[in-house]
Amino acid sequence: NGNDNGNGSGSGIYYDFKRIMEDLELASAIGGSNPKNYQIWYHRRSLLELSFEKLEQQEQQQLESKSESESESEPKFDGKQLARNELKYIAGVLQEDSKNYHAWSHRQWILKTINDDELWSNEMKYTTQLIDEDVRNNSAWNQRWLTTHRGKNK
Repeated sequence: NGNDNGNGSGSGIYYDFKRIMEDLELASAIGGSNPKNYQIWYHRRSLLELSFEKLEQQEQQQLESKSESESESEPKFDGKQLARNELKYIAGVLQEDSKNYHAWSHRQWILKTINDDELWSNEMKYTTQLIDEDVRNNSAWNQRWLTTHRGKNK
């Protein structure tokens, strides 16, 4: 399969982390002039979905791996670090416009997708900081509710 990335996943999806990172940087540059443009956020999400799928594949391979040497054969991709970087980028956007719906929505998607205890804990600290800065920041209060419920409606 010409589209396979050679990692044996058989997914048929080409994965090039360097190009994805370059494209995220380009999306940041383009989106910087208009961060309310939903197409930019959709594009970022599409790029991250590929990366997070790669993380999921690596975690699954680790679980299925029978020996230490097998799990070390492929370089490790740190999807959680990528998520932290993206959350930091979004925080910068929200610093300029704390009511940017697309930025908040993207932030929520990352948290729910990765669903990591450390990220949820950091998000609680982040919302506390925003609320301390402006108690009337309804977006921060909404995010805090989502965080305390870990993205679940109940």
